[in-house]
Amino acid sequence: MLVIGAGIVGCATAYYLAGHGFRVTVLERGAIGAEQSSRAWGFVRQQGRHPAEVPLAAAANRLWRGLEAELGQDLEWTASGILVAGETEADAARLEDALRTARDHGLDSRLLTPDAIRAVVPGAPAAWRSGLFTADDGHAEPAKATQAFAAAARARGVVIAERTPVRAILTTGGRATGVVTAVGTFGADAVVLAAGIGAADLARTVGIDLPIQPVRAVVAETNPAGLATQVAVWSPRVAFRPRRSGRLVLGNGYRGIDAEHDLTLGSLRALRLFLPTWVANRRILRLRLGAEFVADLARRLSAEGACQPLAEPRVTHALVRRNAAELYAAFPHLSGLGLARRWAGRIDATPDLIPIIEFAAVPANLLIAAGFNGHGFALAPLVGTLLAEKIAKGRTALDLHAFRLARFRGGTARQDQGAL
Repeated sequence: MLVIGAGIVGCATAYYLAGHGFRVTVLERGAIGAEQSSRAWGFVRQQGRHPAEVPLAAAANRLWRGLEAELGQDLEWTASGILVAGETEADAARLEDALRTARDHGLDSRLLTPDAIRAVVPGAPAAWRSGLFTADDGHAEPAKATQAFAAAARARGVVIAERTPVRAILTTGGRATGVVTAVGTFGADAVVLAAGIGAADLARTVGIDLPIQPVRAVVAETNPAGLATQVAVWSPRVAFRPRRSGRLVLGNGYRGIDAEHDLTLGSLRALRLFLPTWVANRRILRLRLGAEFVADLARRLSAEGACQPLAEPRVTHALVRRNAAELYAAFPHLSGLGLARRWAGRIDATPDLIPIIEFAAVPANLLIAAGFNGHGFALAPLVGTLLAEKIAKGRTALDLHAFRLARFRGGTARQDQGAL
């Protein structure tokens, strides 16, 4: 078996495949977890999701609870709940919609009063007038979790070949039978494509058009803050995840600039599908035209460049400063705390903001898991389990119909406006 991509989804899939007795090789164009898997916020949430994702998120949450013991590694797993705070009546209505979805799927979510908010997040600002809280949501450290899956996979005999860029997927008689890499050809009985933002280019080598576009998001980590909570928070203006070190992983609020899309020639692909999503999210998604356009063009004009690791994504420091300022405004006693580091990641986005999990008919034996829209970290243990089940048993325990690629052709793909 071949897995393309050594992010957390690819490493988890390899680990579970090896558990079924398969010999597995993972091919990675760079280093393990070096792209988006090590750059995520680290939230493991069930609440506030597209209704199609909730069953996956709930099943993944159950796996996360035993994952440190199973993998034998400290993942900084913290099951202290996640709070989504609201300030306005519109925020409150959105949280009520999310609560209905949560209850429809049996989640233990509840709306909090201002006093209850300050009980779970001491010192929370008075502006947080409502909150959606799921006590058994949690968070973990993305880099540690990805490396733990890789180490556990290797312990089961999986070979992880870093710095081995895949150029194309091979087919014979309508079946995926291997790949061509920069160092040679690898054969396989099945191929799992879990290559994040690189998945679309590789899928096109076998005639499959994945509507995936990269968006770039910034994250930062503060100096130790001493905030008296282990609850992860997503508010209208700022998001944060407390680490055991006392530092806070810092992201944007849900009404701030969520991400940026660097315009390239590839931006024209699936434009008809992405345009409504951009219009609906135009206040939180910025379009940029600059150095990335030139760099992408140079890559595509080079046979070697097209499959090599991407350069480090650019950090938009103004957005980092804005997020830090919003943290200080919400918690004035943290003013001047300072940032220990800052980084950016490239998220593989789809038009309806839920992933593509496709068991291709042509070519057969190609499994695609991509377009996770920043949700891949939380869902990875469950997605890896399901892909391994499909290969080993020909079926999956959960219905994945909503994630099929054909939804974009059939007009059934819809962004859920109640999802957070």
